[in-house]
Amino acid sequence: MKFINLNFIFNLTTLFVILLISFSSYSQQLPDPQLCEDQGEYVNDENTSIYCVVCDTDYIKPLFLELFDDKKIIYIEDIEYEIDVFPKSEIEKDRGQKFCKTGEIIPIGTLYIEPEPEDPDPEIELTDDDQSPNDENTDKENNNNNDVTVRTPETTKKENNLREEIQDDLLNILNIIDTNKELQMNLNILTYKESSKAEPISFITRYLEDLKDRGFTGSMNDINNQIGKLEIFLKQKNQAKDIYFNLLHNCGPKDNKLELQSNATYGKEKKYKCKEFLKGSTKNGISNEDNFREVLEFLKPLRGYIDNENDGVKIVETLINFFKDELSKAGNEKNKKKEAEKNFKLFTKKIQKYLAKIGYLDIKQIDGDYGPATEKAVDKWRDERGDPNKTGKIEENSQEFQLLETHYEKRIDRLDIWQEIKSDVIKYFDFLGYKTGNIEKAIKNFQKDYVLEVTGSFFDKKSDEFNETLFDKLKEVYQNKKNKKNEVL
Repeated sequence: MKFINLNFIFNLTTLFVILLISFSSYSQQLPDPQLCEDQGEYVNDENTSIYCVVCDTDYIKPLFLELFDDKKIIYIEDIEYEIDVFPKSEIEKDRGQKFCKTGEIIPIGTLYIEPEPEDPDPEIELTDDDQSPNDENTDKENNNNNDVTVRTPETTKKENNLREEIQDDLLNILNIIDTNKELQMNLNILTYKESSKAEPISFITRYLEDLKDRGFTGSMNDINNQIGKLEIFLKQKNQAKDIYFNLLHNCGPKDNKLELQSNATYGKEKKYKCKEFLKGSTKNGISNEDNFREVLEFLKPLRGYIDNENDGVKIVETLINFFKDELSKAGNEKNKKKEAEKNFKLFTKKIQKYLAKIGYLDIKQIDGDYGPATEKAVDKWRDERGDPNKTGKIEENSQEFQLLETHYEKRIDRLDIWQEIKSDVIKYFDFLGYKTGNIEKAIKNFQKDYVLEVTGSFFDKKSDEFNETLFDKLKEVYQNKKNKKNEVL
């Protein structure tokens, strides 16, 4: 009875501990996101920042991802902001089941805060010189370098260079647009849903169909080219964005209406009026205002439809991830193919070894290459067994392969048996008066003399089975003649 009570208490205690752990897990929360020390590619971006979670304990994968969904809202100076969180697939990358250890830092997303427009300095008076529109444009030609150097605003600028700088920024972005015009056009098409079927078609499928029309084969080389092309496009688009937020954004739209701010200024002094800049033009004769609108069109986010649960996803990033997955699959298929080729070579060597052992192939031809010599040896082996098949091929794990393997094993047994009886056979034939310089001929002559089937061997040609009857006959004749000789003596 005492034992039963102790057992009951133990079970009750265990249940309590399990409930306590479950409750603590249920009530657990991730620490609030905080500004990452390492800002990576946004280190020079005054408006975009990366936010991280510093794990206050060890988290397993399912728990972290469940709690992660609640950590999108943060407050800065009592103002609510929503973090643009990274896709879970990016956060999960290269992480095991023990997802986050105590003290480990995990980047979870970015936050973009719209910069406040700069107020013009009221103390500076305008002069006639200051109001001349774009007189100081240098009309610098872009050298078509795809990797545009991004300028970051300096704290001290020579005021008379600001007009040149905003014009150069516009030209640099236009150069990026020209470099990527064809790809940008193809990607823009993907932002529209195609509803020719009952359900809209995924932009990934549409992109692939267009690539195939232009010769895309799905090879690893083609996939690598697509990844490189899209990554360069994304990099240059980000460069264009960085250039835009240097000065041009001051004249750009402040809301979804896409109206340019012609009354704004792009410098601290009133003389740097957006209106005058927009009236100017580039060397190609197109107005800065028209070029500005082309820049805005290029910088628009590219989002598209995959399925009903994934609408409005980032097109370029999704395509890059898709092609990287395809590259991984292609690599796996390539490895499988190599493994299959390796296994087939080993299988071929096994066939060649068997055929060489039973006398149908030269031992020097055991090379793993299933060529004409091996095919000829296979058909010869079949022919002697009365098999009309002339394909020269033997399938792995087939009954025919098992028969060849059995034939090989019996040939091994045959050699062992022959080594055991060879000296006796020679002794018997010598005593009976048969010449033993050619054993096959001696056997045939013996078989003829005693009206036996003439084969010239103690073994069956098809099966390598030992002809024990023939050997016993030879032994019997030898013994009888020996006994008669002894009687005479």
